Amino acid sequence: MSIIKEAHMSINVKDNDIASLSSKCKQLQSIRGDIDELEAKLKQMKNDEERISTEEIPALLTSLGMRDFTLEDGSYVGLKTNYFARISKANEDAAFGWLRANGHGDLIRNEIAVPFTKGQDEKAKLLEEMIKSKPQLQDIVINKKQSVNAMQLKAFVKEQVQKGVDIPDHLLGAYVQTQTVIKEEK
Repeated sequence: MSIIKEAHMSINVKDNDIASLSSKCKQLQSIRGDIDELEAKLKQMKNDEERISTEEIPALLTSLGMRDFTLEDGSYVGLKTNYFARISKANEDAAFGWLRANGHGDLIRNEIAVPFTKGQDEKAKLLEEMIKSKPQLQDIVINKKQSVNAMQLKAFVKEQVQKGVDIPDHLLGAYVQTQTVIKEEK
């Protein structure tokens, strides 16, 4: 029996199990509250770490005219310069123009993608054959990629399961999971 079919089996709940269920729900609520608090604390600690590491210690070292030193326990403390760059979509044309004009055009990667919708397999094959047939395009590597949109696949699986259709869940990576949802009163 597939995992998906097992998910449709009904369970008989006895009255004496309600207290246990209620207790587990309260335990889950408490754990979720603890997780929220810990995540908030972790976020604050990461912000503190970033500030101390990138602002406060470098400023103190600079004011002392130092680049590095060793702590009493033998730990080395020094400054390292990191570089980051990201061209925003809004700046692409200008940035690419600058790179080309300044002899750095080889940094720019070109990718041409032609999306085909479902049912256009033959058109995709035809375009690939046309490109391969042109002598001046023989050195071009064609990266052929086929995919299924994750949300469409999820909707398909849901629809098929609800209809009772047996699908190859192992091939589709499909499974049904029951999760507890508790909405707090406001």
